[in-house]
Amino acid sequence: MASNADTSNSRFNTLTNPRGSKVVSLILPDGTLAKLEAASSITYPTAFAGNDRRVATTGKVYFAVTYNKNKPFFTSTNGQTIKDLGTQFIVDAYDNQPIVKTTLIEGSVKVSKADKNSLLKPGQQSILRADNNTIAVTTADIGKETAWIDGDFNFRNEKLSIIMQELGRVYDIEDITYQDGTKSLLFYGMVSRSRNLSAVLSLMESTGKIHFEIKGRRVSVLEGAR
Repeated sequence: MASNADTSNSRFNTLTNPRGSKVVSLILPDGTLAKLEAASSITYPTAFAGNDRRVATTGKVYFAVTYNKNKPFFTSTNGQTIKDLGTQFIVDAYDNQPIVKTTLIEGSVKVSKADKNSLLKPGQQSILRADNNTIAVTTADIGKETAWIDGDFNFRNEKLSIIMQELGRVYDIEDITYQDGTKSLLFYGMVSRSRNLSAVLSLMESTGKIHFEIKGRRVSVLEGAR
């Protein structure tokens, strides 16, 4: 869903990819490619005037930035700013998550918030915690982080609560309830996002760890097989 806004004589577009939607792609005015996960948005100008290029995002967005050493590219989300000259990276900043993740696939980016700065190398990921504004840098699992771009879910020893957050966005689940102890169960596996919700949950049930009950857009998570 796209909308237009006129602010300070500069015209902006906002593209929103709603919950329950497939990944959408957008070519920005400078040729930069952006891909939006479900429940994500990007606000950008109709033309990049001045000495830099600036966009703002919510949710999870992948960028393949067109190189221009004289006009750096900036992405802002949840108070964090990413400076880029020409590279591929993912910013993951959903409002219901306590952290903002920036994963660098190729090139170089500088992640900043307030007086904190980190320069990432390919294969690294920065983690910004909302509770104390610290930026930690770690090695990223690139295959896992980019799976959604290629149309897959990729869970590698992931907590069930995190998995269900992602499934909730992709399949527009309205409410998820958990039986005690199920939230922290770990799962490992890959499955195509083209499969429906029931099929994905059935694969998780096949481990014998868990059982799901689906009523409309509500899912109950129960312990063990049924």
